[in-house]
Amino acid sequence: LWDCNGMMTCSSGHYYPECPFPQICGGGGCYSCPSGHHICNREGANYYSRTCWSGTKCHSTGCVSGEDPDNPYLCPPADADPPPAAR
Repeated sequence: LWDCNGMMTCSSGHYYPECPFPQICGGGGCYSCPSGHHICNREGANYYSRTCWSGTKCHSTGCVSGEDPDNPYLCPPADADPPPAAR
């Protein structure tokens, strides 16, 4: 999700063209991606939350119980370093 320069490329309709590691893109700007959560891919979906705790599923009403195979991307651990910069 984040490129080798530690930036996430945002889709059209998002507030910024890029967001820095470990933030994720959204319509109102760049948002935190808490450790222990996975990212709710909001492209084409009507999810309520941007992220959900691992072990829960992204849903239009929020995060509900169950695994979420449609949203496999995890937020980085709190102590994670950004991806190494391009050389």
